[in-house]
Amino acid sequence: MRARGNVRARRGPPPPTDASPVPAGSAPACAASPQIHGNLKPLWSQTLGAGGSVYVATDAANDVIVAGTALGSVTVGGQSFPVEDEATGGFAPFLLKLDPSGQPLWHREFGGEADVLAAALDPMGNLVVSGEVGQFSTSPADLGDGPLARSFFLAKFDPQGKTLWVDSASCSGFGALSLAVDPSGNVAVVGEASDTTCFGAPLADAGVSPESQGGGFVAVFDGSGNTLYAKVLSQSPPGIAGQFDSSGNLLLAGSFSGTLDLGTPLAAPAGGTSAFVAKLDPSGNVLWQLRDGTNASATAIAVGGSGATVAGTFGGTVGVAHTTSAVGPADVFLLGVDGSGAPALEKTFPSAGLSVGALAADPTGGIVTAGPLWAYDDLGDGLLAPPGIAVAKFDASGNIVYSARFAVVPYTGLATGPPSLAVDTGGNVVLGSTGAGDFGTGVLASADPNPLGTTLVVARYAPEAPVLGAPRAECPVPQTDAGLPEGGTILASVVDVQSDMALGPDAVYFTTGSEVMSVPLAGGATQPLAIAQRGAGPLVLDSNTLYWTNSGSFDGSSASGSVVAYDLDGGTVTILAPGQDAPGALTVDGTHVYYVAGGSPSGDGGISSVNLLSIPRAGGAATVVARGLAAKGPVAVAGGVLAFATSGTSTPTPASAIYIVPVTGGPTTMLATSDHRVSSIAIDGNNVYWLDQSTTRVDSVGADGRVRAVPLAGGAATILADNQAAPNKLALLGSTVFWSTGGSWANVTPAGNAGLWTLPTAGGTPVGLLTGRAAVATFAVDAAHVAWFDLLDSESALLGLFAMGR
Repeated sequence: MRARGNVRARRGPPPPTDASPVPAGSAPACAASPQIHGNLKPLWSQTLGAGGSVYVATDAANDVIVAGTALGSVTVGGQSFPVEDEATGGFAPFLLKLDPSGQPLWHREFGGEADVLAAALDPMGNLVVSGEVGQFSTSPADLGDGPLARSFFLAKFDPQGKTLWVDSASCSGFGALSLAVDPSGNVAVVGEASDTTCFGAPLADAGVSPESQGGGFVAVFDGSGNTLYAKVLSQSPPGIAGQFDSSGNLLLAGSFSGTLDLGTPLAAPAGGTSAFVAKLDPSGNVLWQLRDGTNASATAIAVGGSGATVAGTFGGTVGVAHTTSAVGPADVFLLGVDGSGAPALEKTFPSAGLSVGALAADPTGGIVTAGPLWAYDDLGDGLLAPPGIAVAKFDASGNIVYSARFAVVPYTGLATGPPSLAVDTGGNVVLGSTGAGDFGTGVLASADPNPLGTTLVVARYAPEAPVLGAPRAECPVPQTDAGLPEGGTILASVVDVQSDMALGPDAVYFTTGSEVMSVPLAGGATQPLAIAQRGAGPLVLDSNTLYWTNSGSFDGSSASGSVVAYDLDGGTVTILAPGQDAPGALTVDGTHVYYVAGGSPSGDGGISSVNLLSIPRAGGAATVVARGLAAKGPVAVAGGVLAFATSGTSTPTPASAIYIVPVTGGPTTMLATSDHRVSSIAIDGNNVYWLDQSTTRVDSVGADGRVRAVPLAGGAATILADNQAAPNKLALLGSTVFWSTGGSWANVTPAGNAGLWTLPTAGGTPVGLLTGRAAVATFAVDAAHVAWFDLLDSESALLGLFAMGR
């Protein structure tokens, strides 16, 4: 089978893993080895202590300036700088200057509470900082000009950290902010606020009522803090950022839904978002603006000369000069524009888990990016494995120069926010980030015993060949709260949400939604087989081929789901059925693949309904087997007969129905109905078997699920097992039925009654293969093994992949 279509197959070897368990409740003091492709040499990295935010900049001497918020003391190079007044126990602002080797030159910490949200240097090396005093702060910070009395603040400090001035305004509820300083020292604050009046100017226009909650804004001040102008950009943008060019024009980038009006209205697709780029003159007048993409969000901007580069993600299309459709659910794009707004660079990368939160121009004309990584990604020079912080550089043409992943501790450092980024005159990169881990020069332990904060990190890198030691083993997987069953093994942990799994003779295969993964049954490396998937769902293994569906996403114009085959021998992928409308169930026999989709395939009359379809395993046209189903549900095949359920909610009754139909199509026969939703189905030569899900309430899951069967020839349905706690998957092996239960919950606390169960198809008493678990998810079984997902930690909701012999 040859690779074609929109599946991103793996490239390069995965990182090594060590699956040895550690006692429950312990925090692994380790992180995965850094991954570096290309020339990026880690120079130094250090934690600053616990806190909430960290922002970095570099000056003309290549010193590193840091601003942020700390919980307690800031520590650098073994020196601890205490907060002036720790009585409140809240987030306190701090400033810090380091030399190029990371040694402290000076520091300032301020008593009281305030959140630093952005920082930037002006042409004279003065530091400008903005942020807010939280609504519930009891002791507002004093930045050197008296306690802050109102919510928003903007402050300026000289190159030695001395306070020059502090200004504040009655605004509240800020989202992300960005700061920019022009060659004259004027300051732009760009971001989101829930207030509609601010900075002495009303943040309102004809489309924004005074009581509206949420608004994107830009406010520009002179070098002394006086307001020059302020305006609303849109009522509720998902994000916005800005930077000045060398002439003092302000370039803006962000995202919007509905209409954005900067002078000439821009309209986003109905029900979706678009990215935008705009250029304002020094008086705030619009010089030009453009809209880019469907289901697109611009997340960062960097300016070089009179032009700019914008980064973001998209799930539909993107492109000004050339339209590109997304491969993954959240592909990354780079858009470069010249001084007149004409596109100079358009580049996209299939992605599912990288959000570019920071951009910085490189002195060579390239662009450096940084952002949190939550799924496997490839920016063009090899796979980067989650979780961690990804740093990459692209040249002026958008070609990859280097990419790297610096790993956070998987179980204690996952709350990584968008990083801060700066590039000095020599092309050295300074990274400000959060989360304990290894940023290239050894594991940095967590500095944060307070669950409200995280570990603050600053690191510096050179554009040189890296010098790294041998790769270390990954962090050991923590043991489940319930302990290991006898003979059981933990094979892997899953950060992303799993959706299904299959079991081969030597390996377990599973989907995370954005990836299809493999891990040996004997233990070893977890390997991505396909990345950048759009909701990889049901997974079926038949002989040497894996099949799955991608549910896709909607961009307002067409369906983007697919049915995919992966040849395990050749390592190639084939899209059997592209352009499907949210396929969500799957089964195979010796000749065909069968699936349920929310609409018709191309050329089927454009009928918008739920259909049961088939497609040859070797590829070809999809055929409707059963048309116009009431609702989606699971499907199974055996002996030339398809069994499927139309699984509704609770009204109108019956909630669900069980049907059969020949694989070649024809009349459907309803065998049974149910007052519960059907979660899984199986069929043999005599009966159809299915699971009735438990009913749910506001904060709990009951134990009233059922395992049921009905004869293929018709007749009364029987209950094989009653009072089941959230049954979710059923499997049939010979004359034995297997099923998993997620367990019952109350007030988001598991009752510990989840497990795996087995029963003869003829009936009898259920036998527990696994009992007393917290929350068993999907599973797979064969004659020799059973594998399943289980809750590792009921507080973190981290899942583990387990296996044991039968």
